Amino acid sequence: KKCLLLRLRRNALVVGARPARARHMHPTQLYLLAFAQSDSRTVIRSAPSSFKPWCGGTKNVRFLGALKKAARSTELQHALLLDVGAFDGSDSVAFATATGLRVHAFEPTPSKLQRIRDVFIKSGKVAPLLTLHPIGVSNYTGTTDLWVSPMLPSQRGRLDDSMGSQQDSLTRPPWADSGVTLRHTVEISTLDAVLGPEAQVLYAKVDAQGHDPAVLRGAASLLSSHRIRFLKFEVAPGLGSVSAYVELLDELTRVHGYNCFDCSLPGERQAPLLKHRLQVLASQNISVNGVRHGGSPDFFCSYGSEQGSRASDASLQHARVSTNR
Repeated sequence: KKCLLLRLRRNALVVGARPARARHMHPTQLYLLAFAQSDSRTVIRSAPSSFKPWCGGTKNVRFLGALKKAARSTELQHALLLDVGAFDGSDSVAFATATGLRVHAFEPTPSKLQRIRDVFIKSGKVAPLLTLHPIGVSNYTGTTDLWVSPMLPSQRGRLDDSMGSQQDSLTRPPWADSGVTLRHTVEISTLDAVLGPEAQVLYAKVDAQGHDPAVLRGAASLLSSHRIRFLKFEVAPGLGSVSAYVELLDELTRVHGYNCFDCSLPGERQAPLLKHRLQVLASQNISVNGVRHGGSPDFFCSYGSEQGSRASDASLQHARVSTNR
């Protein structure tokens, strides 16, 4: 079996190096390697018991305990935590309280910013550890349109602009002409650009409403150099695209060596093929506040942890497509 790398050279596609040389490749070559292998039959498993706490949220004491324990590691005493899609800022405060580490929060929605600032100010002794970036995060820098639906019908009447962030989108929503959508121009940047080449990240939470693959494309340097230790992101193919998530998870696991798990699967069992799993999620008839977006479980990835090395054999199976002999 041969795994081939397609790389651009003088505007032509050329057969190049094998995956064994991946550590020496340029980031562009690494991306093309993942793209070339995107037809692989990747399978992601459910989280083993040692990783289950990481699938919880900030109201889960086991998650906070795991985060606090990881922060005690000597090599991570000056690491950062990231809250991409900060919503009301409460997760950022919980991260800082549990670890004593600095937290960078990202939230582009104008109506949420003052509430986050108020929460940070009232957080007491951890307030100096909290930094709010009022920008969107993607795989490029510049400006973009942010679509916000502040008034939609619900069982309680009509919802104001403090509603859940599932109504905020960096792509034009299908209900944009319904008269309930506001368009804002917001600054946008990448995690690599904001954090720089020296940043070390203990934990990153990404909740970008289907935009998560683009957010993590903008963290290519952080991920390729393994400067993000633990990562949790929402998988919402109904709001994004199945192919974008497949390519992202192929790259995280096959190129960068992360162990990734599906937090929504019960027990330590193997999921269906990733591509099929995402197609099912996208087709699920699940709506929030009147908007149908399909299933959106969290996926958790880790690199280089003691638990990760023990669990690596059980976390991922690849059945690569054979080339003609």
